[in-house]
Amino acid sequence: MALTIKVLLENHKAAGVDNALKARPGLSLLVQDESTSILFDTGPDDSFLQNASTMRIDLSDISAVVLSHGHYDHCGGVPWLPDNSRIICHPEMARERYAAITLPGMTRKIKKLSREGDYSRYRMVYTRDPMPISDKFIWSGEIPVAMPEAYGVFGGRDAEPDYISDEGVLIYKSEKGLVIITGCGHRGIANIVRHWHKSALCACRRISSTLCITIHLVASQAVFKRTKTRKTMRLPLYRHLGALVVARNDCACNWRCAALLNKARRLMDSSCGWAEMAPFSSPYQ
Repeated sequence: MALTIKVLLENHKAAGVDNALKARPGLSLLVQDESTSILFDTGPDDSFLQNASTMRIDLSDISAVVLSHGHYDHCGGVPWLPDNSRIICHPEMARERYAAITLPGMTRKIKKLSREGDYSRYRMVYTRDPMPISDKFIWSGEIPVAMPEAYGVFGGRDAEPDYISDEGVLIYKSEKGLVIITGCGHRGIANIVRHWHKSALCACRRISSTLCITIHLVASQAVFKRTKTRKTMRLPLYRHLGALVVARNDCACNWRCAALLNKARRLMDSSCGWAEMAPFSSPYQ
């Protein structure tokens, strides 16, 4: 059995799927190979369970749950997980956090982005460092970023900027290269790919496929460069990617970016109910 990825929950539904499937702002994936099943994110509520039932997917034999980061649309479904589930995430995943507007001398919180939860029910594995989950799966741990971008603030009176340092990705070592599975990609897809392309943990330097559920690419100077007339994309890094699968999640996915990647024959679309085996059978390859 090759690597299989099934989208249990996403913002949109794939064409032709069962009408009973629910689309919700958020993400939940079932990632499997012949020996390991990983639930990657849970979405905002129990919709991932309802969709799994509709798709006739058995979630009773999950090896681990991996939470990409602490935004509620990626970890809000945790209360519906069975007691004693093994959950792998960053130590700061559960911190209280908010979207905010920052003005001179003032920061105003406008929306809570985290959810309170009782994590004592679960077998929590907190780590900032990369960690093997199986022979082929790796939890990335914290992704180093030289100049991170803030996406809101933490709770508390000081309004500490939230750089989403808790965001990690799931790595799969396939025969054709690495498959990188991200949540929102707040740390920057270019940063994530570059980090793992150089990682000593992976003898293979080829990136077979990147499944990124929204691409936060616009702020990255490594991805875009300005010309006098328009923004154009720097594509050399993306030649390493193979197929780039992008789901239309609720985060700030920039579709100018997607259009450029599509033009470069590196883009596929995925939504709720979508399933595929990696390396992805892109019509562009």
